[in-house]
Amino acid sequence: MAHYKELSPLLNGIIGGRFLRNQNLARLLYNYEPNCNKPLPKNLNNLLMTHIYPMPKMPDAKTKKEAYVCAYFNGGYEVEDNKGYRNVVLNIDIICHIDVWFYNDSYRVYDIMAEIDTMLNNQMTDLPIEGTPYLRGFQTRIYESEFYGVQMLYNFKVNSTIECNTQPITDKLRNGLVYDPV
Repeated sequence: MAHYKELSPLLNGIIGGRFLRNQNLARLLYNYEPNCNKPLPKNLNNLLMTHIYPMPKMPDAKTKKEAYVCAYFNGGYEVEDNKGYRNVVLNIDIICHIDVWFYNDSYRVYDIMAEIDTMLNNQMTDLPIEGTPYLRGFQTRIYESEFYGVQMLYNFKVNSTIECNTQPITDKLRNGLVYDPV
């Protein structure tokens, strides 16, 4: 019964509807000098595919000493009591170059975690899910010799019997529908 059609709109809602609208998250991914508060880009959609990825992407250790967030689904299994529903796990990799982990008397990775958790954990949402997403846990990760971080795991209960008639994320970006700064 479940055909995975709901995963693209769900990920688009998380990235476009949450991550690209959060200015604190954007600052953590965009400002790297100590006590720097350079202006954010006018269009936060520009962070997509530069600092926020809808896939498990490894950064280029030789050129980029920055932080990244990768959000993607991993695993999907039917709920025992209703075959029209599926539990899916959202993996969020927070990857940070060792040179930018520490900033302004804090740790960038944990501040990014806090921003994401505030947006998702047990929050009522307009995403095409049943109930609220919840944090299953997190683990520290070594992504490469210069990149370390945290992988957060969130559970979503998706209703696979509903139709998700939405445009793909690339069309929404072209049409300016993901995030429209006011």
